[in-house]
Amino acid sequence: MSDFGRGLPRERLDALNGWKALRSARADDGLVPEGAVLHLARAKPGPDGALIFARPIADTDPAGSWGGRALPRGVAVSDVGDLYLAQLDAGRVLYTRASLPPVAEAQSPVAPFVPLWQFAEGPQPDHPLALHQPVDLCIVPASAAPGGFGDTLVVADAARNLLIWIDRRQIVVRHTLRLPDTPRAIAVAADGQVAVVMPGQVALITRGQIRHLTPTRADVHSIIALSYGGFAVVSQSDTQHLLPNGRLAEAPDGAVLTPAMQINDGRLVLPGACAEAAPLIYDHLRPDRFGALPGAGLTLVTRPRRLPRPRAGHWISRPFDGGGQGFAWDRVAMELDVPAQCRLLVRTLVSDTLFAAEGLETLPLWSDPMEFETATSPEFLIQRNKGRYLWLRIEAYGDGIETPTLHGIDLFGPRDSLIALLPAPFHHDPISQDFLDRFLSLQDAFYGEALQSFARIGTILDPEATPAEFIDWLGGWFDWRFMAGWDIATRREMITASMAFFAERGTVCGLLRILRWHTGLNGALPCVIEEFRIGADPALRATSEFWIGGQQVPLTDDPAHRFLVILPGTVVPDPSARAVIENLIAAQKPAHTVMRLAVVAPGFVPGQQGRLGVDAILPDSRPPPLGGGALGADLVTVAQR
Repeated sequence: MSDFGRGLPRERLDALNGWKALRSARADDGLVPEGAVLHLARAKPGPDGALIFARPIADTDPAGSWGGRALPRGVAVSDVGDLYLAQLDAGRVLYTRASLPPVAEAQSPVAPFVPLWQFAEGPQPDHPLALHQPVDLCIVPASAAPGGFGDTLVVADAARNLLIWIDRRQIVVRHTLRLPDTPRAIAVAADGQVAVVMPGQVALITRGQIRHLTPTRADVHSIIALSYGGFAVVSQSDTQHLLPNGRLAEAPDGAVLTPAMQINDGRLVLPGACAEAAPLIYDHLRPDRFGALPGAGLTLVTRPRRLPRPRAGHWISRPFDGGGQGFAWDRVAMELDVPAQCRLLVRTLVSDTLFAAEGLETLPLWSDPMEFETATSPEFLIQRNKGRYLWLRIEAYGDGIETPTLHGIDLFGPRDSLIALLPAPFHHDPISQDFLDRFLSLQDAFYGEALQSFARIGTILDPEATPAEFIDWLGGWFDWRFMAGWDIATRREMITASMAFFAERGTVCGLLRILRWHTGLNGALPCVIEEFRIGADPALRATSEFWIGGQQVPLTDDPAHRFLVILPGTVVPDPSARAVIENLIAAQKPAHTVMRLAVVAPGFVPGQQGRLGVDAILPDSRPPPLGGGALGADLVTVAQR
């Protein structure tokens, strides 16, 4: 191998190369390639042989895990902390409050909840308040539109395909509605419009009547009221936006969903109705770590499911061919992340014989494992390195949640050791030769890395391709001292245009170029005017008055070697910014010239500020924010006759 190849890997394993697996990864392997990484994951082969990965519920999943914790279906909370719970098995609604909670009966199995109503003479199936299978409920806001049954509790009874509006104060039925199919979930908007999910369809109900019936996917399971209007219709595959007119549209980004209930210090906490409102705290409700009320079997909070990862897994590479008998493999370098409580073991097998895949794992020729933990270096030397074929066996161990992650593996070879340059006595004893070979490999690695850096020197010297950490160093070649406010793209452009800039440095063009780099402006401003060009106008010379941006520029008898720089006030907001620009101009202008800086604000003033492309700037037409107006400028009083 030539010197230029010594520092470069012979083989690369990563997502681009398909990880070069020996066989299709199996679910019981545990360590499987997923996307760009190799890590511990649960997977099973699909119909086409490709792996299908199991996914946990994300913290932002709209099915009931917003922010990590959310209300499950069948729970409703009012703005003042009234908490209602549909008890499916008993066919009733339970009730409590954040403040002044009701007192439950002694030995009540649902304490501290109490039934919202109960029949003194036992269950009465024909009573209007009799519930058979309450699957979900919601609260209509008191501010709902007229006829929207404001401040009522809406209960969906799946056994009777019925919606029931119940007055929360007097506990009487205000309205009922028969549905065309079995309800699954309901939600209510701020205006009182109710949405009901049924198999394959969703109904929008206004003033107690179905106004729109929209077909949906059969797997729709949840519906959520959005703060800015409409509803989010959630299925197993995606989320759609149900508009108030009954039309389904693509779900908008950044949908603001119902505030999530949380478990803090063992207490149930719900954020207030608005950002300024205090949170609702239920001190008397102490849910367990699964979000259920201990002893009552009532789920108050839906916790996101964290999919457990395998605690161990292994992966074996395909055989890598060195191209000849006795090929001397060098070392293995890896890009990996090993979290705490995790570890990674790597074994190598080198042989001149091409073994079959079936019995490869049981061969006794595998090397001792190299173990990698959080603080270990991800590189090691291949010990028994002589052989045409090389296999890698990687074993990963996690804690069920975290996993070691491999992003790429580099194989280096052949080992062109410095031992070949030593006299013959250093080669006689095989044990001594092996030790010396491995000892000198450290220097070989340093030498290879130096050659690799030398091979990349062309990239480092290219201002468009050099890494960001080399930008300032490369700019130093042209005596550039970059200011902290100049971004990387500007610095690359400055280095690229260095030869053209220094050819015109000290001229108007050069000054304009450096000002555009500094300010980011690339239009009519910044503007540089040489004063002798102003004095060439006889009319101006007669008046001795010249105005730029509302500032008078006195015309001297000798305008030579004087120039005027015009900038908008947006880039010179304060005295410190003005000082920076003045110092920048002073470093670029000829030493014998005199500079004046004019900062102009938006506006037109006849005779003082009205030169298009110079100092006439259109102001922002948007009104100033509250408290940001200035009397006489943004705010004008007009006398009324």
